[in-house]
Amino acid sequence: MQLDGGIAKALDKIEAWFTDKLAALPTATRILTDLGALAVGLMSAAPIGDAAAVCARVRHTHDHRAWRIRADSASDALLANPSFRGSALGSIVPRATLAYGQPLTQSGLHIIASETDHWVENLTGLGACVRAHLALTLVSEHARQGHPLLPVIQVAQASQRGVHLGDDIDLFLTGSAGEDQSVMEALLIAVAELERTPAANAQGFVDFQFTRGLLGVTS
Repeated sequence: MQLDGGIAKALDKIEAWFTDKLAALPTATRILTDLGALAVGLMSAAPIGDAAAVCARVRHTHDHRAWRIRADSASDALLANPSFRGSALGSIVPRATLAYGQPLTQSGLHIIASETDHWVENLTGLGACVRAHLALTLVSEHARQGHPLLPVIQVAQASQRGVHLGDDIDLFLTGSAGEDQSVMEALLIAVAELERTPAANAQGFVDFQFTRGLLGVTS
């Protein structure tokens, strides 16, 4: 940043680089596929309660080779939930299969090692590791930031109605696992098809940051 003349000039240089690169890309084409073609990142802000069971049901609706929910943070509350952990891992003891920012080379369910509890830093690592098409997150108490490069769907339990502002949450669960599963799958499809923009992204409530790690330094 010092060589570029400060923060503002460095940001201008970054924006110009992306503008040039995007302008040179060919026009994107849409193809017909199924839900199993999606790579979905999972993350939660505890407590998650019944929402974990709904996520587990969504996973098992689809063939494991195709339904590529690829990642959880190693410290995520989902992995502490018996319903989700049993469904996703069976008797396997959870352990990280990817370092923070490590590129994915094999599809399947992966657990990302995280050196931070920062929501945005974990979203950034999640997207970088698994090249997720979108992130499905479970939140409580208040809405979290979205991400400028990753559609972030925020789901809350029925008990959180009145706690969250309704416009900040993409889906409130009803408590009926079957109904919630159906609505959650429809929401995933709508976002993937660009028919719906997640609330945080639509409102511009987004942030980008990556962790400096346990040994990172700054000045």
